[in-house]
Amino acid sequence: MAYLAPSGLGTMIIPGHRETLFEIIGSDEFAKLYTKVTFSVPDIKYEIVAAGEGVQEQMQVWGAVGLELGYM
Repeated sequence: MAYLAPSGLGTMIIPGHRETLFEIIGSDEFAKLYTKVTFSVPDIKYEIVAAGEGVQEQMQVWGAVGLELGYM
């Protein structure tokens, strides 16, 4: 899925399991390709974000850490 904002900034969403996505971005192949892209695409970045059940798991971790640190 690709999204294009009125500002011209685009977003591409690639669904997958978090472990698989981390494996991909940790590869030498990805590092080389990403480095090539940075020469031609200004301000490019990538993020791995949780969706669906992953959000619930992330919020549980966030809540536990907040409690541990005394913020909640």
